[in-house]
Amino acid sequence: MLLSAPLPSWKLALDAAGKSSKTISSHLDSVKRLAAYLTTEGLPLEPEGIRAFLIAERERTTPALAAKHYLNLRVYFHWLLAEGEIKEDPMVRVEKPQVAEEAKPFCTDAELAALLKVTRGQDFEARRDHTERGGPAGRDPRPQPRPGPHRHRRNRPGHDPGSPPPPAWSPGPGGAPPPASPVPASAPGSRPVTC
Repeated sequence: MLLSAPLPSWKLALDAAGKSSKTISSHLDSVKRLAAYLTTEGLPLEPEGIRAFLIAERERTTPALAAKHYLNLRVYFHWLLAEGEIKEDPMVRVEKPQVAEEAKPFCTDAELAALLKVTRGQDFEARRDHTERGGPAGRDPRPQPRPGPHRHRRNRPGHDPGSPPPPAWSPGPGGAPPPASPVPASAPGSRPVTC
């Protein structure tokens, strides 16, 4: 069987399955590349030929692209098997290429320094924004606490840091809140204000 002969039918099947044009193009490209490689190298359509193709693609491009070809070819040969075009799937004994995850830096130190240099300015807002973005190299851009003691209820001498804050009011008899005390009115005829 000529490997690329069923491609028009497979393209219709992929389109009918609702695959995007980019996905269809990727699948067709993988099959065309495999067919060209096997023809050029004189290899048969067997697991050894497919493995050699994936190794060549890994060396020519990237391991990720070789893994993509592997997945695309699996779909193709599975479809050929379902359609009765082939009796045995040659991908069954082919292992998926391993792809090592690479953490690529967002930007280099030199690029970050160039960005910070461009954001410098002479007015207050520019300097503030420059500092918030990291300022001079090695400086922590997060705001720092103010120096000195903070006069908060929990920081007063004699307060146990592990104890809960004191209640805003003390319960009266029976757990009810204390009665509100009226405040004298400042003008005649006005209503009393309660706290």
